[in-house]
Amino acid sequence: MSDTTKDRRRTSYSGLVESAIRSATKLASSHDSTTRTLANQVVSDLVLLRRELPARRQYDTKTRKA
Repeated sequence: MSDTTKDRRRTSYSGLVESAIRSATKLASSHDSTTRTLANQVVSDLVLLRRELPARRQYDTKTRKA
């Protein structure tokens, strides 16, 4: 049962990372150069984080089969 809970947490975490990337991407199109620079740095860090996370579909599939 604890494995299912961990899988759900990872799926939710992946969703939060995706949401943060979308929000930071919107900020990256700002007219203010400082905001744009910081947002681009945040997006690159979040993309690196997303690469380290397992794919959401992998966990959704495992949860359904279990």
